[in-house]
Amino acid sequence: MPIEVYDTAKFAHDTKKRTNIMDTGRFHAWIHYYKPDQIDEMHCHNQDQTFTVVEGELTMTCVRSRAGRSTNSTTRRTKS
Repeated sequence: MPIEVYDTAKFAHDTKKRTNIMDTGRFHAWIHYYKPDQIDEMHCHNQDQTFTVVEGELTMTCVRSRAGRSTNSTTRRTKS
């Protein structure tokens, strides 16, 4: 499989949508684009997630269950 290098900021501004760039049985990678003050719906993930903010700021809120597991989260891009 050839390697494709993305300029993530340019790609996000050009596409202006969430884009799946890699999806295997062991690894998933997306480029997300949020407008200022855009909110992602509450949801949860069944595995660990890693985020890198390329431009702007991100506020993430997490609600934990009594067992200490994350049950819901929301993300918001707060500045451009």
